[in-house]
Amino acid sequence: MAEEINRELQLDPKEFAKLVASNLNFDPDTDVEKVSKRTMMQYLSAYYLANQFNNYEDSIFNKGDVKDYPSYSEVTALMNQVKWRN
Repeated sequence: MAEEINRELQLDPKEFAKLVASNLNFDPDTDVEKVSKRTMMQYLSAYYLANQFNNYEDSIFNKGDVKDYPSYSEVTALMNQVKWRN
């Protein structure tokens, strides 16, 4: 388990974004244009969030001191900084 913590985690931004966008639920009566815009917004938000996460991971591991690896609460705080649109 300790070895798992010392390894850098990288997300595939495209795969992550596809997963997020594919899990959206819409009412069948919703306007197609609105559904498309919402799906595109979620895809792009997830894509950029994954890139942001990967950059953060790179910065931690490039320091060479894994002791500085963030706690769960620090990662959660970073995720909460992302502006999600409805």
